[in-house]
Formats: sequence, structure tokens, C-alpha cells
Amino acid sequence: MMSAEPDYGAALGLIKHLPTEELRDLVNNDDKLTELMKDLPQMKNLASEQEMLLAANKSLAEFNLSLEPKLSQAKQNLISKYEEAAQLSEEVNALKGEI
Repeated sequence: MMSAEPDYGAALGLIKHLPTEELRDLVNNDDKLTELMKDLPQMKNLASEQEMLLAANKSLAEFNLSLEPKLSQAKQNLISKYEEAAQLSEEVNALKGEI
């Protein structure tokens, strides 16, 4: 998915050929610099990767939510069994006391 190291050479290759005047414009104009950054293949890849990760995250969240009723039921069963066991334990202790 994500690359380990950014490709600085490719990024710099886009501005190496620019004349001095255009480089000054980039330094002095944040909008132009932002547009240049958005056009970098690395940035486009990041946007694509972000979309894929968001879709995967949404899918996982929906799957987790689909399991919630099953988890709630299991939790209720566990609580019920615990209460049953606690009651039986009390009854056994009462019988021990009678003996």
C-alpha cells in the first residue's frame, strides 16, 4: 500500500526545468505551489490510497456492527449463567452449613 520512501527525485524533476521567474512565482504564490503539489503523482497516489483505506475501514466497521447483536446475546447468556452459578454456589454453601 504505502511506499516506504517518497520519490524526491521525481518530485524535484517537475520543478528543475522551470525558469527562475516561475520558481519565484511558486515561492511567492501559495496557490500555485499547492496546485503543483496536487499534480504530483505521489499526491495523487496518496489520495487514491486514502480512498481505498476509507472504503476498507467502512467495510470493517459495518462488519463489526453486524456482529453486535450476536455479542449482546452472548453477553446476556454469560450474565445469566454467572447469576445461575452464583445462586448454586449459595445453595451449596447453605447445604454445607446444614451438614
